[in-house]
Amino acid sequence: MPVDLIAGLVFIHATVDGQTGLFIVDTGNPTLLLNTHHLSGGPTIDSAIVTDAVGRNVPVLVHAVRQFQWNGVSIVNLGALGMDLSSVESQLQKELRGQPILGMVGVSQLSHFISVFDYGKQAIELYPSHVFDRRTPARLQTPDVTVPLLTSESGLFVEGVAGDKSFLLRIDSGDDGLGIDEDFAATLGTHVISAGRMEPTMGVGGVIVTTPIVVLDRLMIGAMAYDSLVMRSHLLPANPKDPGRHPQGNLGAPFFRHHRIGLDLRRKRLYLWRDSTA
Repeated sequence: MPVDLIAGLVFIHATVDGQTGLFIVDTGNPTLLLNTHHLSGGPTIDSAIVTDAVGRNVPVLVHAVRQFQWNGVSIVNLGALGMDLSSVESQLQKELRGQPILGMVGVSQLSHFISVFDYGKQAIELYPSHVFDRRTPARLQTPDVTVPLLTSESGLFVEGVAGDKSFLLRIDSGDDGLGIDEDFAATLGTHVISAGRMEPTMGVGGVIVTTPIVVLDRLMIGAMAYDSLVMRSHLLPANPKDPGRHPQGNLGAPFFRHHRIGLDLRRKRLYLWRDSTA
């Protein structure tokens, strides 16, 4: 599935109930999100809470969608969150060159496959769940690292280690950066140092928050090491649908740019390949 990389985020062209346009691929959202600035959702069927890039819990309505289509793949009768994303469009207007954002594609649209994000190839590869079976013609190279993937109604999570402390990280391709909870960062001592600057960050609701930038010396995910990570430091609130405890960090676009990343929701595994062209 070809993708466009715009301002560090992954965009696809998809169709929702006959309307085609750009959608951000956002693993931080549980399901499809419609930009109510351009799309009118179907009947309201539920409500939910979305945690945005600046750590705010935003209440939203869930609407009925008849059909979602992406490059020949069609999913029917699904729920979609409704939110005004005009502020996101405004922030990215130069990079988008006038193209509207119709919404965000969430985890539920990827859950039917093993989804491999390959920013080097500018593609998301969708494999059947039995791809590692030697009898299948569709083959996927054995990952260099496999770690447990935690799932909940609020998103996808993985355990990481910084210093000698384990913490929960949200996997969020819809975030253009990396984040760490400021209270947790304070417990890491010299493993986290200030970068000496503040940066503004916009949440999906249009609220801009200026946050301190810090550098984490090393993050371990399984046997994979990430050094000198530049991260936003701010409070990350709990979401009632988080997996037992709220996340203390956020893995956005810089994590996905580092190498190939596979999400296997059926087996609840995260696959990592060191070589981005594997």
